[in-house]
Amino acid sequence: MGSDLYNVEVRSVEDKRVVLRVEEVHPDAGPAMADVGFALMVLWEGGDKSALAGEVSIEDTMDSGWLTRWGRGFIAEVAVAGAPTTPMR
Repeated sequence: MGSDLYNVEVRSVEDKRVVLRVEEVHPDAGPAMADVGFALMVLWEGGDKSALAGEVSIEDTMDSGWLTRWGRGFIAEVAVAGAPTTPMR
């Protein structure tokens, strides 16, 4: 899966845990971030096949109020190897 900004490869899926490889492909992409909004955005951009497409809008992934209220219902934990950690919402 991918977008105009990132290439995303599913490395593993086990129960409720998904490990992704996220690679920047556009100079404006910025690094992967260890926060719920970024994780939801990446999963949402999985396309029509994404289970999130019917539950979350791309606007939701960028709305801090929505993420604070609902984000943890979709994402329990986010970690990015080799990246600085940002506060979890």
